[in-house]
Amino acid sequence: MSKLIKPTPELLIAVVERVPEGFIHVNMLARHIRMTGKKSQPAVADAIELGVLGRIASYYFDPKRQTPERVMLMARWSSPIYPDLSRDKTLKDRPIAERLAERDAQLQQANAPDHVRLVRAVEQTDYGFITQDALCANPDDQAVLDELLKHHVLKRLDTLISDPLQIGKRTAQEINRQAQLQAQVEAINDFLRAQPDSIYPLSDLYDHFPEQTLAEVMALNGFKTFAISLKRHPYNMIWAYPKGASLPEAKEAALEAVRVPDSEWLPALTLAGDVLRAGATEEDSNQSKVIARSYNVNKVAKRLNLSREAIEQAIRDDVLFTFTDPEDEVRVPAYLVEQAVSDQAYFEQLAGYENIRTRDLAIVEGVNYATIRRRLRRMGLKYGDPQWGDVRGHWNLPDNYDAYLEKKNRLLEERRRQLEAERERKRQLAEAQREEERQARDELRRRLLDAFPTWRHAGRLDQHVSLHIGPPNSGKTHQSIEALVAAGNGWYLAPLRLLAFEIFDRLNQRGVPCNLLTGEEYIPMEGAQITAATIEMFNPFDSGDCIIIDEAQMLADTDRGWAWTRALMEAQAPEIHVIAPTTARDLIVSLVTEAGIPNSIVEHQRLAPIKV
Repeated sequence: MSKLIKPTPELLIAVVERVPEGFIHVNMLARHIRMTGKKSQPAVADAIELGVLGRIASYYFDPKRQTPERVMLMARWSSPIYPDLSRDKTLKDRPIAERLAERDAQLQQANAPDHVRLVRAVEQTDYGFITQDALCANPDDQAVLDELLKHHVLKRLDTLISDPLQIGKRTAQEINRQAQLQAQVEAINDFLRAQPDSIYPLSDLYDHFPEQTLAEVMALNGFKTFAISLKRHPYNMIWAYPKGASLPEAKEAALEAVRVPDSEWLPALTLAGDVLRAGATEEDSNQSKVIARSYNVNKVAKRLNLSREAIEQAIRDDVLFTFTDPEDEVRVPAYLVEQAVSDQAYFEQLAGYENIRTRDLAIVEGVNYATIRRRLRRMGLKYGDPQWGDVRGHWNLPDNYDAYLEKKNRLLEERRRQLEAERERKRQLAEAQREEERQARDELRRRLLDAFPTWRHAGRLDQHVSLHIGPPNSGKTHQSIEALVAAGNGWYLAPLRLLAFEIFDRLNQRGVPCNLLTGEEYIPMEGAQITAATIEMFNPFDSGDCIIIDEAQMLADTDRGWAWTRALMEAQAPEIHVIAPTTARDLIVSLVTEAGIPNSIVEHQRLAPIKV
């Protein structure tokens, strides 16, 4: 049997007959059998329909030993493997049914009722395994079990005794692993239930149980966890609680466990002082009073209309006193903040740390950016934006930060209005230009209608324009010429005598009579119903059955575009082929659609790339 043999019904039946569990996953089969073969699939389907092979989900099973429901239940915890192979890649073992019959015969011949009783006890379990303690109910059963294990009638893994003809080695290992893991689940849940309020920090749980064990139990959802946010380190704390416990009660207990006692806020209350924050109210607790009488750093910055960076710099320089509350948050006494609000000198000391954008300085000073950079370099401020304390009062700048802000905001607002006015002027100019273009298009349309009064005629609905779009040498002209030859009469219209002569020569060489008509010469051919011409020589009232308009992008040419327009608008031929590059698509489609001519687009692609 090849490792990539086709999955015939006989092979699949032979495999599942040798798997102790009675079923096997298709992925396990794919390691030995080419499961993608299409020819053998109908035969396998017939075997399944006849009931000699079973299939449910991704499992093949032995219908004599398994049911679909039992397969899906066992698949959750069992691990069937491909039967052993001999050196020549054939299945080594005999079918399980034959081995069971042989084992029963051997037990009967041995005339050992105790041996039969233990084997039957394992066989009659739900899935072919039992614990050693449950099996050995009598004192003499251990010796009998040892004899059965010695002759491999039964198998043992730790305290688990299994029937090797019902579950394989890997399945027995998985059962034993899950049994041990379940014991760990119970141990962890018992530990959690023994804790106050049945909660415990997850990080501390690793001190009592191995990390790998906890990871496996968590993957099984063996116990529950939740997280709570803190205002101090570690800021986010994960707690564990046992299965079956109430989550709201566990969270409430955890919050109570991490809550800082109100007595610990008393030292912070002394540091906060007696001044309340603007608009703040306080309750009786020390925590409430501290919060009402102090600001955190963000609220200080908002109250003083300064940046957080400036406040932090003032704190580092001890210009602004702070203290840390029991929740590890840095706070500023409200009396200092309110002093900065009322005391201009103190406020300017804090505002001196505010970074000033160099471009804003240039706007306030009314100079360009390069000039302000030169001024800053002369002051020794070469890199980055300066602080207000470095430039305050220099040049024409105000002596206080509020005046600077007022002037900057006023100038920025004026500049914003100017920019909006400029954008509005450009918008109106663009709108006027679009209106001029629209009027020019309307005038052009009117002139076209005047120039080509016969663009509307009764045969329009019987005409069809095929627009051939594509790069050079992509077959546009060839396909159009074939349509002209098939029509039997008509015109090929080109911008140059050379192109017209090329088609004239090509058609005559292949035996299709064709005339040549240009502004310089006329070469008639006997019996010719087709004419290759320069487009100005075209007679739209004698169009024939098919015309070809080549290089149709010339419609947009200011000097010669009239000729292409006349050919397209006044041609009487029912079949019109227009050849153009992709860039001319929209122009031509708009023109023929406006004229009410049925049309279609033929896309052409080069078979080989263009190379220099």
